[in-house]
Amino acid sequence: MLTYPAGARSGVPAGDRVAALVARRDRAGLARLIEYDRVPCGVGKPGRTAPPPCRKGEAAATPVDAVVAQADHGCGRRYRRAERIGDLLGMFFHHRFVHYDRATPRLYAMYRSSVKDGWPAQGAVGLVFSWQWTGSEASTIGLNTEGRIVSIATRHCGYDPRLVLYQSQGSFVLGPRER
Repeated sequence: MLTYPAGARSGVPAGDRVAALVARRDRAGLARLIEYDRVPCGVGKPGRTAPPPCRKGEAAATPVDAVVAQADHGCGRRYRRAERIGDLLGMFFHHRFVHYDRATPRLYAMYRSSVKDGWPAQGAVGLVFSWQWTGSEASTIGLNTEGRIVSIATRHCGYDPRLVLYQSQGSFVLGPRER
């Protein structure tokens, strides 16, 4: 599966900035771009993004800072607390079949959303990454219209980047490479 080389430019500054940070494996730089939602901790409802669990001694529905994430341990989306962002970004750069220090997801495509209601918001940018070593699993980062990171997904339940991109609604900023 063809990916873009590090340094490829789309003309969308926020998307290019995130792609460059991923290419450099700059977890601190990515963390600084995250825009957290203030959500109540608790138990999620089926079919919705699950809230972060409440901690022992923390009252149900206590507001916490979190970002939407889909991580290795399951296919469901859930909010991750701000203080756990290092773990989430570690998972983003860690592939289970490749040594941690050599694995870097490569940019497969970038699109601008056309969804009028829902996620991602109209005009937001989605980046789809592929693992260079396997070419079979996608990771994604979603940006809001201000260029801030509002979602991170690691491995998308093993879905191929082409399938993840096919399910996205919008227009290509950088489409899949043919050669």
